[in-house]
Amino acid sequence: MIEINLIEKKKSDASPYLLAGISLLLIALISVSFLIYHAHLENKQNALLETKAENRLLLTEINQQNQVFQQVDTLENQINQLGEVIYPSTFLVNQINSVVPEQSFIENYAFTIAEGLRVSIRTNSISDGAAFARSMQALPFIGQSSLVSMENKNESYLTVFTFTVDKQSLIEEVD
Repeated sequence: MIEINLIEKKKSDASPYLLAGISLLLIALISVSFLIYHAHLENKQNALLETKAENRLLLTEINQQNQVFQQVDTLENQINQLGEVIYPSTFLVNQINSVVPEQSFIENYAFTIAEGLRVSIRTNSISDGAAFARSMQALPFIGQSSLVSMENKNESYLTVFTFTVDKQSLIEEVD
């Protein structure tokens, strides 16, 4: 049997639908790729913001350390100036070291204009301690001396002396 269809079937043209479908698919792919790229950029931005915050903290810490170093340098310079101009303690230490007997050494040293000079010296004999006291009194800026204590320790003597210091003579001696 032969079928006769008197109603003509219209051929449907699928090309506009196909074109619209492909366009929608491309738009969807482009949108997804933009979303992925946007998420990547946000992650990168967050990482850069974190790095920036860390760098700011480091920079703040470095600036604080630089300030401390500058303050230390300033204070050291001021101390040196005061030590050389007002109370020449470096000169005083050098003078004390010059009168220390051989094989003896200064164990402790303290100097203030108000309280004078206090020196602990370790010597091999009592006569070395006495020689040190005589040598100190021969210095033009040393006034009175007094023996504070003397201890015999391990075949050596730890002797502590105090000396008055004439500030004016000391300054003149340095100049």
